[in-house]
Amino acid sequence: MTADGNVESQVRLPISTFDQDSTMAVLQDASNVYALQTAAKCTTAEVTLQTSQDSIIAAYSSSCGADNKLGQIDVLLFESLTELAEVDVSVITPATQKHFAINRQCDSAIFRLE
Repeated sequence: MTADGNVESQVRLPISTFDQDSTMAVLQDASNVYALQTAAKCTTAEVTLQTSQDSIIAAYSSSCGADNKLGQIDVLLFESLTELAEVDVSVITPATQKHFAINRQCDSAIFRLE
């Protein structure tokens, strides 16, 4: 979450693994992708979908308010895309930067990938 309360995220999936039409239909609704756990409700995410030669790309943007607190982000893609095995995550905030993986078979995230 930025200092002014915006949350932006992006999902990039390989076309070689995922059916383009059905995957884009899932990604069109941000509630299939993630849920923000915040002190106050954020705006509904604006969604932008596009494809490249090898990827399906979904970008999401929500405004949560400058004084809002983000507790956590729940990744819901495993429930929405059964063929998804792992999610590689980069979190960048004004205070810190983290890179980790979430695997369908693990109970918690795997940190220190770099």
